Amino acid sequence: VPRTTLVQTRVPEHFHGRIFSMINLTVVGLSSISCALTGIAAEFISPGTIFLIIGIGATIVGALGWLVQDLRDAE
Repeated sequence: VPRTTLVQTRVPEHFHGRIFSMINLTVVGLSSISCALTGIAAEFISPGTIFLIIGIGATIVGALGWLVQDLRDAE
């Protein structure tokens, strides 16, 4: 289920604008920080290893999300 659908179905309507603004600001802000940290890490670690670490991290986050019953059953 897309994040947008979850927000629209789980968050009271009068908070939608605030929540979507917070999500977008977080995504943009953390993307910048991620780019900076990846650049610094690339000075010391090979790009292949960086991709491996990011892939493992994404897999762990996905697995943890799958373990949350409410997320798995969301419609």
